[in-house]
Amino acid sequence: MNAGRDIELKSNTSVIYTAGMKTPTAAGFVVGSKLGDYPTAGGDIILTAGRDITAPVVKQSTAAWLFHYGETNWTGDPAASTVKDQASWSIMFANFESGVGPLGGSDVRVRAGRDSKDLSVAIPTTGHLTTPTTPQDQAGPVARAEDLVVRGGGNLDIETGRDLLGGVYMLGRGHAALNAGNRIAASGALGRERTSFSSSPYYRDAPVAMLIGLMDATASVTAVGDITIEGIYDPMLIGQVDANLTANKRGSAFVSFSDRAAVDASSTSGNVAYQENILRAADLSLGGAYEVRLGATSETIRGLGLIPS
Repeated sequence: MNAGRDIELKSNTSVIYTAGMKTPTAAGFVVGSKLGDYPTAGGDIILTAGRDITAPVVKQSTAAWLFHYGETNWTGDPAASTVKDQASWSIMFANFESGVGPLGGSDVRVRAGRDSKDLSVAIPTTGHLTTPTTPQDQAGPVARAEDLVVRGGGNLDIETGRDLLGGVYMLGRGHAALNAGNRIAASGALGRERTSFSSSPYYRDAPVAMLIGLMDATASVTAVGDITIEGIYDPMLIGQVDANLTANKRGSAFVSFSDRAAVDASSTSGNVAYQENILRAADLSLGGAYEVRLGATSETIRGLGLIPS
């Protein structure tokens, strides 16, 4: 998509994505009642604007369109815990309202002559575990790394002539290069932010800076001026929407940060600020159609920290 002047996504339902091909899952994985697709062979997306690229602040978390499942017969020792429900994560195309995404896997390239404002990009993977399930208190196989089938992913390359403002950038597998000719900061547009786990009102509206979600992926963030990153989060640990829960409202969560998950941030002449507000990745959904509510003790979000060099 090329524009001599501006590219504008006017609403949250204004999205650009490639779906790829519907692809069968591997032998041994039982889909059962699990929702979502496991596509492959998505196509590249290229956005080029002579001036600005703008979008509204997203009002959903990754959990709205990337459903995940799984449960173990937990013994306290992962090497001795069998599979109760095979782990998986899959695409819910109809729910996607997060800007731009090659949802079957591929690359995204964005160029703005001036600013990119609140554009969000998601390049997910899908995954499914083929280890057989075992009833509670019975002997059975333990999940192995080679039993996990992961598809999709890709690289993200964003470059602005001036400012890179806001945005949620999620990568399942690959590398994101986020580069600004001036600064990386919040745009001033408002999004939901949690103020309480219990009392009402439990959220407020506040500016949203850059959020980065990583699984088996890395990101480099560079700017000439100041850089502000609000949070770096694990997409599989940010809670789930109601449609992704069981009948008794039970959910699942697992760590998807791989050993190589990392973010490098570098400013030529400014400051680098990391706000460590990893809850914001879920907070943006509050009050919306794909709301994720977190209990103070029942849900966990895990984030990356930045180490000054």
